[in-house]
Amino acid sequence: MGNSLSELGVRSLTIAAAIFYSFIGFNAFRRPRTLLRSFDLIAQTPAARNEIRGIYGGLTVAFALLILSTLLFRTTALGVLIATAALTLGMPIGRLVSAVIDRGFDVASRFWCVAEIVVGGSLACAAWLSSQN
Repeated sequence: MGNSLSELGVRSLTIAAAIFYSFIGFNAFRRPRTLLRSFDLIAQTPAARNEIRGIYGGLTVAFALLILSTLLFRTTALGVLIATAALTLGMPIGRLVSAVIDRGFDVASRFWCVAEIVVGGSLACAAWLSSQN
C-alpha cells in the first residue's frame, strides 16, 4: 500500500506542477502584451511580444511537457524532477536577491515567489518520493 500511495503522491505533484507551467505558457501565447503588467511591463512591440511568447510561453510549455514525460519514462524521471525542481527554485532565489538589492518586494513578486517555492518544493518532493520506489 505504501508504494501505491507514494506513486499517487508523485503523480499528483507532477501533474500539479505541469498545470502551473502550462497555465503560464498558454497565457503568454494568448496575452503577451499584458502578461507582465503586474510587474509594470507592457509588451508594446512585436519584438517584446516575441520575447514573452518565447520565454514565458514556449519555455514554460516545454517545462510542462518535460515534467509530464516523467509519468511515461521512469528511467529519466528522477533526473527530470530534480532538474526542474532546481530550476523552479532558482526563480524565487532571484526574486529574494532582487528584493534585498532593490529594498522592495511588491505584491506580484511576493505572489510569484510563493508560487514558485510551492511548485519547486512539490517537484522536489515528487523527486524524493520517486527515489524511494
